[in-house]
Amino acid sequence: MIRTPLAVFAAVSALGAACTIAPSPDGAVAPAVADSLPPPGFGTLRQEEISMTLQNQDLQILVTPLAESVILVTAPDTYERLRRIADQHRGDLP
Repeated sequence: MIRTPLAVFAAVSALGAACTIAPSPDGAVAPAVADSLPPPGFGTLRQEEISMTLQNQDLQILVTPLAESVILVTAPDTYERLRRIADQHRGDLP
């Protein structure tokens, strides 16, 4: 099956919309969730383990969630990198 770039874009957009979680007003994690999460720097997962790869012939897209509750479980270097990316783009969210 051959997919056009428009079909791939539509699929990625739909997936992104489906995976979006509304942020809390101040960007903090809910208290019940925060109690069960490790503190920053104690996670062990790599970015590849929390990301989803979409691939179509020559195009590969890596989708990584930037929610604090997700990146807290990543390894220290991954957490710092993803946290900086999330902070840089937080103002771009509607």
